[in-house]
Amino acid sequence: MGTPKLLAMAVLFLLSRVTMAADADESKTVQSKDKCIQVTLPKGWEATEISEPSPTAQARCITAKLPEPDADLIVMSEPKSTFHSLKEVADAFIKSLKKSPFEDIVVTEPRTVKVNGQDALQFGFHGTRKKSRFVAISTRIESSTRWNCVQVFTYQEHLGEVQDQVDAINKSFKEVAK
Repeated sequence: MGTPKLLAMAVLFLLSRVTMAADADESKTVQSKDKCIQVTLPKGWEATEISEPSPTAQARCITAKLPEPDADLIVMSEPKSTFHSLKEVADAFIKSLKKSPFEDIVVTEPRTVKVNGQDALQFGFHGTRKKSRFVAISTRIESSTRWNCVQVFTYQEHLGEVQDQVDAINKSFKEVAK
């Protein structure tokens, strides 16, 4: 699954969320359908599903929503064979943003971070979609066999309210051995 497909999944996710029944009163660890990746959702977050035509893509995807303040999470994973380096993964996604339906996209310079000891690049981007200002924090994580993405979208005015939760979700990311 290439970066344009990941971007398409992110856009589909934002446009067509279906909330699943979840106990949003406590933190909850959720896994992808194929049980290969997982994150812990902080209190208030609810697991969701997206309409994705590819069962394989859906199997390696986790989605969630924070109703108040409004924020959305998508966690995706793809084979390492699709790119050669973490920088290439991030650059391809950033390049695809320029062709997205979002207006006036601005992307921050990717910075190197560690997520559970794994190399990662994190960057933010913001823009406008249907006259609404949004901001996203994208963390691209390298594991031994996969390129992984933890991405949170919210409205610009809510970023300060969800930043600590974004950090907690990133720190909770795990690739689960089968």
